[in-house]
Amino acid sequence: MNFRQAFELTSDHTKSSPLRREIRLAPGKITKVDFHFPAGCAGLVGARVLRGSFQLWPLTAGQWIVTSGETPTMPETFLLNERPYSVTFEGYNEDIVNHHTITVAVAVEIPDVISEELLEVFKERIPLGLEDLISNWQIITENSSETVTVLTDEMLPLLRVMVELEEEKAKIIRRNMSTEELSRM
Repeated sequence: MNFRQAFELTSDHTKSSPLRREIRLAPGKITKVDFHFPAGCAGLVGARVLRGSFQLWPLTAGQWIVTSGETPTMPETFLLNERPYSVTFEGYNEDIVNHHTITVAVAVEIPDVISEELLEVFKERIPLGLEDLISNWQIITENSSETVTVLTDEMLPLLRVMVELEEEKAKIIRRNMSTEELSRM
């Protein structure tokens, strides 16, 4: 599953007071992180990713990824198996004239077995009810050609499993209800 987030850096974001933003993810193994620096950064913009106070990328603590017109990839993996399922982006901009937007893309390999906790995380991140999301899938994805593949290939199967589990839970609850409780439904 891929997560992508853009961060606009202004001259107010210095090395000593960088922009700090959470990147919300799903539980699993982070397998790759891309940092896209547009042309024009001219070595004046830096970025890094942390988990709590521990720096994940670049690997050397206190260092920053600094480049221009490139997309460095960090192939090192990190197991994200405890809440919060997020990392923190930090970025600075020493360019006093121009703002720069750095895009971070994080690839997370989710487990084959979907746990209750993982389902709860997905429910927290999905603004619509599952049935609404599935029934309106075509409308939602109509104008988003780049994300359609990711959503269709990765999210839709998970959503279907989530709906099936919710339906199974409801059946179990109904089976354990008394006749009186069922008549009030």
